[in-house]
Amino acid sequence: MPSVDHKHEQGLLKNFFEHDDVVEQFKKLDNPEQMIQFMWKAPSFQNFLRGNSEQIFGKSDGDTRRFREMGNKLFKAGKDEEAIKMFNKAVMKAPVNDSGEGRDLSLAIANRSAALLKLGVMKGALEDIEFAFVSGYPTDLRYKLFERKIKILIQLNENDSALHMLDQFKLALEDSTLEDDKKCKLKYEIETLLQSVEHDTSQPSNSEKKTNEKSLKLKLGESHPH
Repeated sequence: MPSVDHKHEQGLLKNFFEHDDVVEQFKKLDNPEQMIQFMWKAPSFQNFLRGNSEQIFGKSDGDTRRFREMGNKLFKAGKDEEAIKMFNKAVMKAPVNDSGEGRDLSLAIANRSAALLKLGVMKGALEDIEFAFVSGYPTDLRYKLFERKIKILIQLNENDSALHMLDQFKLALEDSTLEDDKKCKLKYEIETLLQSVEHDTSQPSNSEKKTNEKSLKLKLGESHPH
């Protein structure tokens, strides 16, 4: 007979994931990062973040921007976990339209992806990038997310997926308000990065791999929140 604690745990998981089959999938995971990714992608959790009750949390342009700015300061100070907490609050306070979209919402989510990236939660950062896109992320800024996504995919050794992002990155870059010389410079940097991945068909030595990873991590760290 299941213990009271087991029943309580099962009940909590059912309340969170809503479906028994999803609960069973989660219970089979034993890797903490996999658990985080699974919970992050759970529709119930994403719905909570995007459409939580105004009666409970209240929506406010001023509050969401204040929390986002606090998160930005923590991010710049290297306090990434605390920054994520502020970005979460910014998400909860962000007003949205009937489609669940909102500029402030998308900016908070995008900033959270940058903090997750610094913590090494690559797949979580990717999920937030997609979440930001569907939440109404500004067209003139989308190139930043495509740039970040390409670099993360390379870091995850998903080189083909990164290469397929190039055209989307170029289109997004054209929609940006960057000066032409800056557009050309950034386009060249990404094309060069992807060409190095595309042409490197041999297995690098351990020392070369570590050097490449260090270089890429430095480039990934160039992302800045809004």
